[in-house]
Amino acid sequence: MRSSRLHGASRAGLRALMLMAALLATGTVQALSLGNASLQSRVGEPLRVSIPLGSLGAVTQGEIIVGRAPEADYARFGIDPAALSTPLRFELLVDKRGNASVEVRSDKPLSEPFIDVVVEVRWPTGRLVREYTLLLDLPPR
Repeated sequence: MRSSRLHGASRAGLRALMLMAALLATGTVQALSLGNASLQSRVGEPLRVSIPLGSLGAVTQGEIIVGRAPEADYARFGIDPAALSTPLRFELLVDKRGNASVEVRSDKPLSEPFIDVVVEVRWPTGRLVREYTLLLDLPPR
């Protein structure tokens, strides 16, 4: 009878340990998310977009890779990756509090009033992909 109580106690302890591990892993995954894009440019200007990524949590800045998503992701969203002829640069910025953002830039001015871009964020235990349709204002007259 005593061994069955010990067996039950060890199972309860194992369940508690597994639950804690799952919660810790979930916290890391949930810490990163691609938020709404903040567009800071108009037609005729180089593209400047800031996308909040949230708190890094246990992930370090060096573990995160940001960039344009692969063509397969563009196809999944029904977007032609060749439609955007302007090369884009993606940069991860992190403030002193550990909040991150993805900065998307172009060197050349954009002539189209809207662009579609699919952003990818990768880290050792996960990946995020999100499509953005960016509507640029016309320049002032």
